[in-house]
Amino acid sequence: MEYEVVVVEDLDADRVLVEDALNAVGLGEDVKSLRTGAQAMDYLAELEADHDKARVPLLLVLDLILPQVSGWEVLDWLEQHVWFAPMVRLVLSKLEDSASMQRAYSLGAHAYLCKAALQHDPKILTRVFHGYWLFAQRIGS
Repeated sequence: MEYEVVVVEDLDADRVLVEDALNAVGLGEDVKSLRTGAQAMDYLAELEADHDKARVPLLLVLDLILPQVSGWEVLDWLEQHVWFAPMVRLVLSKLEDSASMQRAYSLGAHAYLCKAALQHDPKILTRVFHGYWLFAQRIGS
C-alpha cells in the first residue's frame, strides 16, 4: 500500500534531509515536494476537489516560514477543510519558541520539530517517520 507524503519546504538542504529520512523508512516512493504555501494549498485543493478519500495524504511535513503563503496560513486553511482531518501534520521549523509551538498545535499540528535539533541528531526525522509508517501500516490493514 502506498502512502502519499507532502513536503512543503523552500530550502533545498532541508527538503533533501526530509526526503532522505522518508526513504530510510520506506515512505519515499510517493512524495510530493512543494516549495511554497500557495503551492501546498493549490495541490491540496485539487485533491479535495477529486472527492477521493483514498487520495488524502498520510503525512504533511510543513515548514512555517515559506514564500508567498506561510505555513501558518496553510495550517489555518487545513483547519477549515475537514477533508484533511485524517492527514498527520508535522511542522518542521527553525522557530524554537514555545509561542510558535503552541500556535502550531492550536492550528492543528500533530507534531513540531525544530530544525536545530536535526543539526545535533539528523536521525530524529527517521525515527519520527518510522513511527508514522508503523501507524499507517496498522490503520491500512
